Amino acid sequence: MATKRMLGRDERHVAILAQQRGVLEVSWWSTTKTWMKTMGWSTPYWSWQQVFVAKSLESDENFLAVWMHSSVDFWVPSDL
Repeated sequence: MATKRMLGRDERHVAILAQQRGVLEVSWWSTTKTWMKTMGWSTPYWSWQQVFVAKSLESDENFLAVWMHSSVDFWVPSDL
């Protein structure tokens, strides 16, 4: 089993690469959808998690906001 590491605040480029490779993991919290609403992000009923990841990776500013305020963690394989 491959070991994983949590991404830091300046590693959006790693998150994007992991997402492209299909290995990005997200630790969801019950408050994530509420946090998205406070940020003005769309929260469609069936695909809010995909929207969250897309918006998070859209810009350095969004990624930093997620990292600092949403309680969500991004995980990738250690060798990435």
